[in-house]
Amino acid sequence: MIRWLLRQFADYLRLFLFASGVLIGVQAPGFMQQYQQRVDAHLIEAKQNLSGFQVTANRHFGGNIEKLIAHYSESNDPVFKQDANSIRAIYQRVELLQAENFAMTQHPIKQAWHLVHEADEQLRLEAFQAFNFTVPLNPLAIFWGIGFAVILLLSIDTTTFTCRKCVGKLRNHQHSHS
Repeated sequence: MIRWLLRQFADYLRLFLFASGVLIGVQAPGFMQQYQQRVDAHLIEAKQNLSGFQVTANRHFGGNIEKLIAHYSESNDPVFKQDANSIRAIYQRVELLQAENFAMTQHPIKQAWHLVHEADEQLRLEAFQAFNFTVPLNPLAIFWGIGFAVILLLSIDTTTFTCRKCVGKLRNHQHSHS
């Protein structure tokens, strides 16, 4: 009787984990979209902030913003030196956001990998704080949900199986030496 109850409990736990995996997985497409929208909005703003300096770089330095920054940095005027740091920060921000934007135009699996392992931490946190959890029923969300749940259960089952085998071998080893 107890063995049956434990088996039932294990089966229900597996169902719970699978359902939880599906609910977590269906969030992936929405979060990727939220992150992409954040990146796009910040990129537009950063480009607008850089645009006046880009016009000056186009006019005097063949469009090379780095030459403009170097020119400002080499100036004897402390205001220009300080502006060089500001322009550099804006320029680096645009480059970062362009790289993030490119990463989010890749295959959805690459997008997910990028979000988990390589995404800008500040942007990821900002996207997460603004994210509304929903249960969308579109093919992409269902694919992500079932895929995540299957991978989760396979990982748990493989770990459990391996642990049981190791414990069994350890017990057999201890009994043979007794």
